[in-house]
Amino acid sequence: MAFVVARPKGRFEIRESVHTPQGPRARSLANFKELDEEVLDRARRRATRPFDTNAVRAAAARAAAARSAPGPIPRHELPATRQFVEASRRMAAYFSRRTAWFRSTSSLVYRRVPVLGAAGASSGR
Repeated sequence: MAFVVARPKGRFEIRESVHTPQGPRARSLANFKELDEEVLDRARRRATRPFDTNAVRAAAARAAAARSAPGPIPRHELPATRQFVEASRRMAAYFSRRTAWFRSTSSLVYRRVPVLGAAGASSGR
């Protein structure tokens, strides 16, 4: 049975599956940009298996529809990805402010709290 596949630059190809000793293969019957009777006749002449014109027309319509369908949304444009990036930026800004505050506060604390050394470590017993 013949089928239609989309090719680069807006072209299509009618192919048929053929069984060989090396396994199944696809034979090209005709290439086209617009499907017309001449293309169908050329494919019908080259076909080695039964050729159903109506099935090929339907397959060509499906292939054209599949080509014009919008593709998947790139990952970096997904709403969840945008939300994640915005939350990450807010978190990074929060921690950068907090780290600056912690550094300044911790330096004050370390200066004011006496360091317990050998003399301060005695229990007073």
